[in-house]
Amino acid sequence: MSENLYEIVDSMYNLPPMPVVATKVLEMLRSPDYTADSLAKLIACDPVLAGRLLGMANSAFYGVRREVKSLPRAVVILGENALKSLVLAASLKVLNQKPGPIQKRLWENSVGCAFGAQMVAQIFHSTAPEEAFLGGLFRHIGKMVMLDFDRPLYEHLVAMVDAGKASQDSLERELFHFPHAVIGAAVLEKWNFSKVIIQSTLNHDRLELPAEVYPAAYRLAATVNIASSLCKVLGIGCAKPDDTLQLSMVPGALALGVEYPQMKMLLEELDATYSENAGFFFD
Repeated sequence: MSENLYEIVDSMYNLPPMPVVATKVLEMLRSPDYTADSLAKLIACDPVLAGRLLGMANSAFYGVRREVKSLPRAVVILGENALKSLVLAASLKVLNQKPGPIQKRLWENSVGCAFGAQMVAQIFHSTAPEEAFLGGLFRHIGKMVMLDFDRPLYEHLVAMVDAGKASQDSLERELFHFPHAVIGAAVLEKWNFSKVIIQSTLNHDRLELPAEVYPAAYRLAATVNIASSLCKVLGIGCAKPDDTLQLSMVPGALALGVEYPQMKMLLEELDATYSENAGFFFD
């Protein structure tokens, strides 16, 4: 994003800073001297994050035979990449604290897209799985900022879109001056995310960035676009499932050469993965 556009968006919405505990955990992960004990002590300052960490360490996904009861042990089991994803997911939850159906939909959709993008990256080697998870998780953070900024107005927007009276993009520009992708990219820039994830967030809907100029961002955006499409068909974080979407024709599938049988396989895999693992990201 250009500096001027970032400043305009920040001045209009007072974009939130990253939560303190998350900032400190990420700083510690960048240090070559951190230990599982020191990291566990820091995570213990956030009871919700600590609970999720223990829950994930004891999940069937990690296949641990004995119950994991200590945070240092959980840190070792999850590893740096999974821990980073969990911490950043908790950061996103800060914008989703007030209960309500719209918040629930946004959070479910974010988690579903994160799982889907990670799965696409693992199967098709389109990008690093950790980066795909974060790209999927944060692609709609701009919507959360809109909701936090003016809840009644955003609820009105969602009702209009659900009723088929207007498109999401046109209403965002009319009511909030920017599409959610621009607001989201501004938040990620403020939080010092990589340029690849920022560009992917800006372009995940239509892939309107040159593949030859930004190859890594293009492939990440395509990965996230596929995951987002899978969520639409499954109805994850949506008003209802979209059974009219042609999965093999979405921009991400065309960009990565993923054909219908593979998309159908991904759909079944995401359905199962989300059902089994999404609970770790909810209170």
